[in-house]
Amino acid sequence: MLLRPRRESNALLKIRTHLTPLWMYTTTSPCLFCANLIANSDVEVVVYRDKYRDESGIIALQRASMKVVCLYSKLELTNLL
Repeated sequence: MLLRPRRESNALLKIRTHLTPLWMYTTTSPCLFCANLIANSDVEVVVYRDKYRDESGIIALQRASMKVVCLYSKLELTNLL
């Protein structure tokens, strides 16, 4: 089975820094596959804008003791307008 490259995996491959803590910003919360890649990297905090339809990636990151933060939800954005 051939998997398509994902944005998160490409970002992790391009990290060339020794700065800590590393934060990853994503538009959508990571899927389980990408969450496992992130959990095995040096990233400590994941910030996302919208929830992915399957929240297993968020759960996996939290179980790996990572901080997972929703930047804002659509409901919060509606309240701001």
